[in-house]
Amino acid sequence: VLKSGCYDTHAAPGSGVCWEARRGACGWYVEENSIDSGRHEAQDNGARDSTERVERVREATCADSTGNCEASACNVQIGDKLYCSQCKTGFVPINGQCTAKAGAIDKCKNAADSEAGDRTCGKCLGTTFMYKGGCYQTGQQPGQTMCKTAQDGVCTEAADGNAYFVPPNADASHDSVVACNDTTEITLTDGKKYVGVANCLTCTKPANGNTNTPTAATCTKCVDGYFGAACTKCHESCLTCSTAGESGCTACAEGTHFLGAAGNGPGKCVSCGTVQSTWSGVANCAKCTKPVNENTPAVCTECADSYYLKTATGATPPSCVGASECGKGLFPTTVSNIKTCISCSTTANGGITDCSECSLLPSASRSSTTLITCTKCTGKKLSPLKDACLTACPAGTYDDNNVCKSCNTIAGCSTCSSGTVCTKCETGKIVKTADGATSCIDESACNNGFFVKEQDGSKTCEACDSTCKTCSGAAAQCTSCKTDTPYLKKTDTSQTGTCVDANGCSSDNTYYADDTVDPTSGKLCRKCAEGGVTVCTTCEKIESGVVCKECTGETAIFGLNKKSCVKECPENSSKQNDTCVCNDGFTPNADSSACVAASSCRTPHCQTCTGEGQEGEACTACATGYYLTPTGQCVDKCDKLGGYYADNNVCKPCSPECASCSTAGANKCLSCPAGKVLKYTDDTKPNDGGSCVDECKTNTGGCETCGAVIGGSKYCSKCGDASQAPLNGNCAANTARTKFCTNASNGACTQCANNYFLLDGGCYETSRQPGSQVCTTADSNGQCSQCANTLSPNDGVCPACPAGCSKCSGNSGSQTCSACLTGYYLSTNTCVKCDTDDNTIKGVPDCVSCTAPASSGTVTCYVTQTSTVDPTDPSVNKGGLSSGAIAGISVAAVVVVGGLVGFLCWWFICRGKA
Repeated sequence: VLKSGCYDTHAAPGSGVCWEARRGACGWYVEENSIDSGRHEAQDNGARDSTERVERVREATCADSTGNCEASACNVQIGDKLYCSQCKTGFVPINGQCTAKAGAIDKCKNAADSEAGDRTCGKCLGTTFMYKGGCYQTGQQPGQTMCKTAQDGVCTEAADGNAYFVPPNADASHDSVVACNDTTEITLTDGKKYVGVANCLTCTKPANGNTNTPTAATCTKCVDGYFGAACTKCHESCLTCSTAGESGCTACAEGTHFLGAAGNGPGKCVSCGTVQSTWSGVANCAKCTKPVNENTPAVCTECADSYYLKTATGATPPSCVGASECGKGLFPTTVSNIKTCISCSTTANGGITDCSECSLLPSASRSSTTLITCTKCTGKKLSPLKDACLTACPAGTYDDNNVCKSCNTIAGCSTCSSGTVCTKCETGKIVKTADGATSCIDESACNNGFFVKEQDGSKTCEACDSTCKTCSGAAAQCTSCKTDTPYLKKTDTSQTGTCVDANGCSSDNTYYADDTVDPTSGKLCRKCAEGGVTVCTTCEKIESGVVCKECTGETAIFGLNKKSCVKECPENSSKQNDTCVCNDGFTPNADSSACVAASSCRTPHCQTCTGEGQEGEACTACATGYYLTPTGQCVDKCDKLGGYYADNNVCKPCSPECASCSTAGANKCLSCPAGKVLKYTDDTKPNDGGSCVDECKTNTGGCETCGAVIGGSKYCSKCGDASQAPLNGNCAANTARTKFCTNASNGACTQCANNYFLLDGGCYETSRQPGSQVCTTADSNGQCSQCANTLSPNDGVCPACPAGCSKCSGNSGSQTCSACLTGYYLSTNTCVKCDTDDNTIKGVPDCVSCTAPASSGTVTCYVTQTSTVDPTDPSVNKGGLSSGAIAGISVAAVVVVGGLVGFLCWWFICRGKA
C-alpha cells in the first residue's frame, strides 16, 4: 500500500520502492538493501496504514521539479524518490529529471543515433547508462545507486552491494542495469532477454540469455520470508528460513516471536504468548526474548492489551497478569508505553518512598507524581491520608500498628494515644473517661456519675466510684447513690460520703437507713439524732419510726417509746424491762420526752374532741406531730390525703390548680391534674414547687409531636428542630441536649445519658416531674432500672399495676398490690375503693381518701365528697369533695404509672374546694 494505491514489487514503479511485500505491507525497502530498521511484522488485514505494529510508510516524492514530466510518468522509484521516465516534447529524462533535449545531446540521443532524443532517450552516451527510458550518470545520484562505471552509454559494472546486475552484451539503447528483484524482462539488441528474481536482495548476473524465455539472475540473498536461488516463499510464520514448511524457519518476527530451536535453527517460530512444554512462551505475552534453552520459558518484555508485565524477584520469570493481579507491593501502570506492575516504592513511576503495599488511586484522584494510596510501609509509619511513609506520626494522630490515624475520630480531640483514648482536647473541652474510652466534653457536662478532677493545672472528667450515682471532688465522694447501694452515708458535716446498703447504714449503729427520698441526695443514712431520738448509744428504724437500739453507761434505760436513753424515767412513768412506760391515764407527748394526761378521745392521736367517747365524736385538735383532716381524723402526713398540705397542725387543701402542693398558692404545686404540666418556679429547687400550665401542644414551644402521655398529660416526644430533643417533656436546645441525650435523630432522643431514662423520644429525670411518676432510679445506660410502682422495667419500659395500685409486685396478670392510690384502701393484696366493702372491711359512703383498719371493721376516712367547712369547727366532722371523684380515681388508676397519678385525674375532673 502506497498513497492509497497498491503496487507490485516485481514491476516498476513498485520494484523501485520495495524489495518485498507481505500481506499488504513492505518489509524491505530498496534504498536500504536490508530489512527496514523497524522490521515490520506481517499484518493479517493488509491495511498497513491502520496497524499500530507498523512503524512507518515510505511514500516517495517526485524528484522532477521542472513540471515537464508527463502526467503519471514520474514512476521510476530509486531509493525514496520517484524519477521521470517520459518528458514532455522538447525534454528528455537525464538522471530522472526532464532536461531540454538540446542541452542533453551529449548524453541522450534517439534510437537511430541521428539526433537528440525527445521525450525519452533511445540511446545513452559517454558515462551515462540507460534505465527505464532515461539516461543516468555514474558518480551522481541516483545513477550511482545502480551503476558504478559506464562507458559509451553502457553500464559496465553494477554498483556495490549486488542489488543490481549488468546483463551480458548490454547495449546503450536498452537498460544496461537490472534490479535483482525486478521481474520486468528486458530485451537487448541481440534479442536476448533477462529478468531479475522476485523477492531477491542480491544476485549474480546470468551467464547467457535466451531469446524466447528470459534468463533470470541467480539470487544470492532473498528478502526475509524467502529462500534459495529462486527465492521460494517461506512458511508464513517464518521471517527467514532455510527450507520450506513451518519447521524450516531460521529467524522470526523480531519481538513478537522467537525461534524454537537452538542457535539459528532451523525450527518453528513460536509466538511470545504461546505456552507449550518446550520452547514455551508466556501466557498473554506480546513481546519477548528467546528462551535460553528449550526447558525455560521466554522472557516477556511486553504483554498483550489489558495485561501487565509482572517482574518477580529471584528466579521466577516475568509474567502477564490482569491489573488486579499485580499482587502485594506492586501496582499497575504504563511505563514507556508498556503496561507494567511497578513496585509501590518506585517514586519515579508514581509510587511512594518506603511503601510496601498499595492500591491504585481512582483516575480523578491521581496526580502527576503519585498514582497510588499506600496501605503499608516498610519500617515507617503510614500517614493518615495514606500518601506518605513517615518516621513518626504527626501531631493530632496516633500510631496504630505503624499506621498514623487521626485523633478526630474522638470529636474535639487534639492529642490522643489511641482511637479511644484522648489525652488532650481542643480549647474549651476536657477529657472524659468512661468504660475505657474517652471523649471531649464541656466542663458543665461532666455530671451524672462523673466529676471534674483538677491535677497539675489541667482538668479531666472522671467516673465516680461504682457505687456512686453522682459524686463531687473525688471518685469516692458520692453525692447520690445507685440502686444496689442506695443509701448515702455522709462524712461528718460534708455533703459527700459513701454509698451503702441498709446494713451498711447500721453497721456501727450510729446511723439508720432512711427510705425517704431527698431531692438532691436520694436515700440517706441518717444519724440517730436526725430520726428524733436522743442520747442513743445505737439506733434503728422500725415500722413506727426511729428508736434507740442500745442504751449504755449512765443512760442505760430506754426512754418513752425508746426515743431516748435516760438515767431515770420521767414523771408519771415507770421502768418496765429497762424501758420507760407511761402510767395508766398518761400517754407520751409528741417527742416522747414526758408523760401527759391521756386524751379520752377515741380518735387515734386526737388531743381534743367533741362528743368525747360517743358515736358522733369529732376531733378538733390532734396531738403534737399529727394533723387534723377534713373528716376529723389525725394523720402524721397530710400528703397521704392527696391535694392537701400541712399548716399549723391542720391538713389544708391545695390551690385548685394543683394536684399536690408544698403549701398554699398556685405557684406551690408539686404535681398537676390531667391536662396540665408542672413548671418549676426555680429549677434548682424542685421541692419548692411551681405552677401548673397547659400540657404540650403541637407546634408550640418548638415541639412537633406531643406523643408522650404521663399522668394523663401530654408531653413532647419530637422537636421541630432536628438538633434538639425533649428533656422532661420539653424541647431543649442543642447545646443542652448533649448533656442528657447521647444519640438523637430527627428531633427525638434514641439514647439517654447516664442517670436519665428514655421514654417516648425524650429523656427524663427521676428526681422531678413528670419522670418521678414513672421511675425512681435510672441506670448508666439511659434506661429506667426501678419503676415508681416498684415493678422491674421491661427493656426500660415500666409495666402498669392493677387498677387502684400505686405499688405492686409479680408478673403481668398475677400482680399483687402493696400500696394504693388515693381513694383506695389495701385489702388482701388488692386495692378497693374507699366507699366499697370488701370481705370483713366496710367502706364509707362518699369517702375519697381512707386507710384500712388493722384487721376488720370500717375504713378510716380522711376526705369525703360532701362540701367541707372549717374542719376545726366542732359542729362539722366531715369535709368533702364534689361528686364524681370515685369515677375520676378509677380512670386515673388505669392510665397512670406512679404513686401520684391516680389522684391527678380525680383532682382535675372533680375536685371541689374544701
